[in-house]
Amino acid sequence: MCSVLLKRLTILMMVLISFLLIGCDKSSTTTESTSSTLSTTTTTSVSGTESTSTSELVTSTTSLEVTLTFNSNGGTSVSSILATYNVSLNMPTDPTKSGYIFSGWFYDDDTFTIPLDSMLSLEDFEDDSLTVYAKWVEEVVDNHLATEVLSIHSSIYGNTNGNLNNQGLAVFDTVHLLHYYSLGSSVYSYNPDTEDTTVLFSLISGGRATFLNLDGQVLYFIDSTTGFLMSYHLENHVFTTISETENIYASRTQSWVNIVYPFEMYSQSYIGLQRYITTSGSFSSIGSYGLENFNINGTRVYYNPIGTVNLSVMNYDGMGKSTIVYLEDQNVDIIHEALLYRVSYDYVAYFGLILTVDDQMGLYTYNSVDGLVKIMDALGGNLHSLNFDGENLYAISGTSASIYKIDLDTMVSTQFMALQGNDTYLQVINHWFYVGTFGNTSLYRINPVTNEIETLG
Repeated sequence: MCSVLLKRLTILMMVLISFLLIGCDKSSTTTESTSSTLSTTTTTSVSGTESTSTSELVTSTTSLEVTLTFNSNGGTSVSSILATYNVSLNMPTDPTKSGYIFSGWFYDDDTFTIPLDSMLSLEDFEDDSLTVYAKWVEEVVDNHLATEVLSIHSSIYGNTNGNLNNQGLAVFDTVHLLHYYSLGSSVYSYNPDTEDTTVLFSLISGGRATFLNLDGQVLYFIDSTTGFLMSYHLENHVFTTISETENIYASRTQSWVNIVYPFEMYSQSYIGLQRYITTSGSFSSIGSYGLENFNINGTRVYYNPIGTVNLSVMNYDGMGKSTIVYLEDQNVDIIHEALLYRVSYDYVAYFGLILTVDDQMGLYTYNSVDGLVKIMDALGGNLHSLNFDGENLYAISGTSASIYKIDLDTMVSTQFMALQGNDTYLQVINHWFYVGTFGNTSLYRINPVTNEIETLG
């Protein structure tokens, strides 16, 4: 107690002397002196005799210091600092706390009504140490991206949204608002609202369910082991084998499922297209073959004839075939991928394309209005897995694989996210991404709210 009182008296004496010095000599100041001397002269008269006495009071102006301690209230640790009177604080880096936003340092804990200033007041130096407390405000996370449903659920984007050329390993249930994804020999159901995951079914063949297509309560898929086209009823949990041919592609359009299969004719190997009518349970052969890079929009089938670098279109029954563009006339060597992302009211088809042009792989767009437009070169010779979310194109590129986003308004590509490995297939469900490799059991999910990559297997 005595030491505190003595310290307070010393502080008050310093202030008083400072005012006296200023009043006595305004023309003489120094910044180098560490002490000041106050001289006083007193003249008295006793019985006609004058006497004069002079006294000197020396006061120290050595700087006051206090140890300032930071209580982060559950946040990351912050080291103490030495604060000096009349000197601005050299503040440390703000702490962090998961789920919260830092809102400053305060003298009072819990109430947080007196904030810490950039410079301490004289009263703060009464003790050798001072503690201030962190105020936290709970972070409000905008989760709408997790559950927002994009209005692009059409066969033009593959199974609902996503490119079936990427094996169709994920599909969105627009009725129950669930994600279905294939991993190993099982298909899982994921609820993005509750974050619950359940096993929908497992294949006894040990194969992987590919080309997932949903039609109401029926999930269609191809068993990768047998190639059979199969269906699974979501309510009564019944499996049905629809086609025992070796199918390599499936997509749903309105009331039919389109399947692509290899076949032999006159000792030659061909790729054919067939249609399964879901309402009658019967097949209708389209009578076309030698096709690849399928994109189906309503009753129109867009494709690349095998052995050419042309984009063509035909009616669903195989009639009315016509060529949209002869890309060989523009020095195109190979069509690696073709993704139809839009068809206008007057039937102008808009494609995203991965091409080799003059021995250089790159990403392009094409439509009959703007022609062939180059967007980006393949990075490290690696470019694949075109996809679309209703606004932007996406693709995987780079020696260390990353997802690249292509803004279709500006035609500018930017690196969107680095991946964990050289993954092959990119699936899109609304704002979510599923990325994996078909040949093994790896699959990752990218959360659109946090951008965190979750390993599913």
